[in-house]
Amino acid sequence: MVKSGFSPIRISKSFRWIVLALLLGSSVFATQANFGVSVESKRMPLQSQDNDVYWDAVLHDSRDGYYRNPGWGTTEGNQRTGAVPVGTDVVLRIRTARNDLTSVSIRIWDGVNGREFFIPMEVIESTSEYDFWEGTVPSPEEPNDYYYNFALTDGSDTDYYNDDNNQDGGTGVMADSLNLNSWGIVFYDPAFSTPAWHRQTIGYQIFLDRFFNGDPENDAVGDGSSGDILWWEWDSDGDGRFTSNDAQRVYAEKKNWGEEPGGGSDYFGGDFAGVMAKLDYLKQLGIGEIWFNPFSESPDNHGYSVDNYRSVDPYYGAIKERINGSVVNDYNKSLEIFREMVTALGKAGINVFYDAVINHVSAQSIYFQRFESQTMVNPAEGFNVPDPYPDIWGAYERTFATDYYDWFKFYEYNHDYDAWWGFKNIPTLKYEQTPSIAEELVTGPNSIFKFWLEQGVKGFRLDVNNDYDDGYGSRLVNQLIREAVKSIDPEAVIMGEIWGRANTWLTGTMNDGVQNMLFREKTIDWVRNYYDPDEDYENFLLSLQENYPPQAFYSLWNILGNHDTARILTELKENVDFLKLATVLQFTFPGVPMIYYGDEVGMTGGADPQNRGTFPWGGENTDIQAHYYKLINLRKSYPVLISGGFELLPNDMDGVLSFARESVNEKDPVAITIVSKRNETIRTTIDVSSLRSVESGTVLINMLNPEQSFTVSTNKTLQLDLDGVKGMILMIDQNATLSQPEPSKQKGGFLVLEIYYVPIGFLAIVAIIKRRKENPQ
Repeated sequence: MVKSGFSPIRISKSFRWIVLALLLGSSVFATQANFGVSVESKRMPLQSQDNDVYWDAVLHDSRDGYYRNPGWGTTEGNQRTGAVPVGTDVVLRIRTARNDLTSVSIRIWDGVNGREFFIPMEVIESTSEYDFWEGTVPSPEEPNDYYYNFALTDGSDTDYYNDDNNQDGGTGVMADSLNLNSWGIVFYDPAFSTPAWHRQTIGYQIFLDRFFNGDPENDAVGDGSSGDILWWEWDSDGDGRFTSNDAQRVYAEKKNWGEEPGGGSDYFGGDFAGVMAKLDYLKQLGIGEIWFNPFSESPDNHGYSVDNYRSVDPYYGAIKERINGSVVNDYNKSLEIFREMVTALGKAGINVFYDAVINHVSAQSIYFQRFESQTMVNPAEGFNVPDPYPDIWGAYERTFATDYYDWFKFYEYNHDYDAWWGFKNIPTLKYEQTPSIAEELVTGPNSIFKFWLEQGVKGFRLDVNNDYDDGYGSRLVNQLIREAVKSIDPEAVIMGEIWGRANTWLTGTMNDGVQNMLFREKTIDWVRNYYDPDEDYENFLLSLQENYPPQAFYSLWNILGNHDTARILTELKENVDFLKLATVLQFTFPGVPMIYYGDEVGMTGGADPQNRGTFPWGGENTDIQAHYYKLINLRKSYPVLISGGFELLPNDMDGVLSFARESVNEKDPVAITIVSKRNETIRTTIDVSSLRSVESGTVLINMLNPEQSFTVSTNKTLQLDLDGVKGMILMIDQNATLSQPEPSKQKGGFLVLEIYYVPIGFLAIVAIIKRRKENPQ
């Protein structure tokens, strides 16, 4: 197999602008300019069809308009994307060695229908070195997510061109076999739209018990061994059976504010009254939406095991009484408190998100009722517990007396059953072939989505919404949720908890956006210098723009931490400079910044439960807090940071990232973000020649330090001195008169050597040199 690659030895990003041509042997350069392909071709011998695919010549670039049209490389500005509306066919091309192959086909995976099919390609153009193959991907009739690779055949040999291991689009790599590293095409609903109020705001996530205790009267009572009973049974040996050996009860543990958080049974007293008490703080912070962790009745402080969806937990609302360890909810008063809070927040311009956990329920929920064992067909020994739902039979109680038995998957009734990740306290709901679940929770006249919209909620965060067991890869339930919610309030927002590539959920038929957890992961890795070279992180940012429709791209929750992850400051080893760097990226990248409560004042904490500490009122890190205030104010003040396009700007220094948000129709048409993770003083040059709103002589101010200003040179570059780990947001000084700097003076340059191994029978070393012009001081 001829599968050794020729690729340049990259010395440094700082040498990109410098080129020297040194030719040894008989290699000749050619450029596919007539195809619009910015790739240098190396002359190679004509290939015979010899049952051997020549890997080195193969190229497809999903961000090049020649190789994919329409696509990311054929659109500009705010609408730059690789997603296309339904009804638009997509033309794909791939380059191979001249006369090397007998056939090429596009392998398509149809996400909706779960099938693969192949589209034959044909040669449309050739040069002395290459053949260029073309095939058309026809649009599906309905919104869909397609994924593609290429199968290349030479006689008896078939190899594959896949996206690389990062799955970040752009160019790919050859392999002997097909793999899951494929490019994606989202065919989205042409009517897809997302609420503007959400795209224009800033989010804040509150873990309610840990924010502020506004009403001590509804606090939990207990020391962990007595007091309020949270769980009446607990499968302590984990065998899925509940016998007298498992009859230990879990009691609440009331802790003092500021103590170390423990697990799901410790309570600190935060409540809705506390949110109202801190309304002035939230208004001053400048947020526009709050994602509350689940606040319906639950036996856990985190709320992700729900007892009763149409309720507010008494610890957050009002307690009616306590009976032998049972906390009795004052349902009407609790809902009234919630509505009062929603009204107060609404007057302050802050909308509320309900965290909908409909993949699983508590084993003590209305629908399951595991603990009422005295009424079960096979009662466990030793149990005698109250029945909070005496008029409703749960699935665990009696098969013949309940409407809910079919909602769950029992392996052995009534002991063993399917549960989320095997946690028997949260049995999973089985939507497939059980339409009554969807009617009860989603589509019916009394659905939980309708219920909470009527209470004033403006958005929903869907917990683990890619896990719904509906027989359609979770798509059906997500679609039903969108139809139900939008039919009541088209301006309500639906956000999904998706941790990976979210093409499936952003076709316009399901979510408005998703938690952009990949942004968190990749940004932290880049700041901590886990990414080398910088191009890996840059390609990731471009992949989000390429994969998602613009409507969704600008609706993503850009997250640096939440209740499932360690605190961002802890992840960054409590390096405040790194935190500021990461937040500059968070607030200037397209999407909605989502702040985890307390991150804005420097809270620390490792993985769950340490990341769920109490807000340190009176002990805030004012330096970090001032930085957040500044970023929030900038984003709210300048529309370009909300709706402007996204474009990477070339620079000449490793460890430096630069990009622009540009919207020429705005009063402030451009914002340029420059971040350096290098803990040293460096000089970098940024190429701004692609920006339409910046001219030679334009004066730019660093909005994070307005005393700093920079002037664009005659060759449309910016030269900056960066002192240590630093972030800048540059915008045009509207009060400055355009100055004309002196022409650049040539002051020497650098050399770069790029070595190629060209398979022509002997080694040809090819290098290019060009003197780099330095800008005036």
